[in-house]
Amino acid sequence: MITICAVKFRYERCFKRSYTANCVAVVVPDEDEIKKTASSKGWEGDFVELCKLKEVKEYVMEEMNKVAKESQLSGFEKARNILVHPEQFSLENGLLTPTFKNKRPAFEKKFSEELETLYADSS
Repeated sequence: MITICAVKFRYERCFKRSYTANCVAVVVPDEDEIKKTASSKGWEGDFVELCKLKEVKEYVMEEMNKVAKESQLSGFEKARNILVHPEQFSLENGLLTPTFKNKRPAFEKKFSEELETLYADSS
């Protein structure tokens, strides 16, 4: 089972399985911010390609860690690993309910392989 981390109001789409100690996140970064940062750092590619770069993942994790520190989050509330995903979560792609909450079974299905890797790499 996936539950939403306590940080869901600070990080969007952060997950924690009830039987794991670590929190992981599927992050859809701001496209303009990523393109601006990529340009200043010399990273190349369109938004989808940028989201696959290790450097972008590291940058997003750094930014998330800043938010976690500013928000005084406990260790268990911090995302230990992330997937940088280019597609916004929406009603249309079946990842959100009409009240804009996560459809947990849909997330588990869509990101099952990625979540397994995120958890394995965060241990």
